[in-house]
Amino acid sequence: MAKLNDLRDHSWVVICARIRNREHPREDDLAAALRRGEVVPPEAQAYLANLLEGRIDRRGQRRNKRRKWSETELMLLQMQMDEFVYRHTLDMKSDRRRGARDRKVVQRAQEDLVAQHHLEPETIQLYLRQAAELMQIQDAALALNINEERQRLEGERAADPLSSALELAATKSRLPLWSVKARYERGKRWILANVEDGPEFK
Repeated sequence: MAKLNDLRDHSWVVICARIRNREHPREDDLAAALRRGEVVPPEAQAYLANLLEGRIDRRGQRRNKRRKWSETELMLLQMQMDEFVYRHTLDMKSDRRRGARDRKVVQRAQEDLVAQHHLEPETIQLYLRQAAELMQIQDAALALNINEERQRLEGERAADPLSSALELAATKSRLPLWSVKARYERGKRWILANVEDGPEFK
């Protein structure tokens, strides 16, 4: 199982996840990771070598052609899925059976994606699984940061610490609140299932 420190911005786990997502790890995080004297993962070694040799541009993008479904496209697909789920959830709030409602919401959201992208349902489901795997570490890191902010606000006796922490994360990330909430829930589930010394969540 993962350790709590594996979810920090300067951990090799998070750094490698950002490299896979075609993001540019912050120099401060790279420096902090290198100073710990740990074994550098091959993925990070290759990235640092490419950076030193000028094979990566200023935005951290490798100089190669994009695939048909890049990591960015997969992340945007997941974001679309979250938006459709949010909209259908608002439309179906009056349903009495919560479990049936949740299943129907997910089904309708996937149907929307199928229609929008002109793909088979199995293909959309495959891409959503790939997107979830791609984002699992970053979603977990986001959930950890939100939970720590919730604990801080709880200590200050805020009226609704979790809602306030989610809203603050949405403001900082410039993402819609529904997107931050969905990522928080996915990240929380991943931590609870995979981190042996994880914190308590609300």
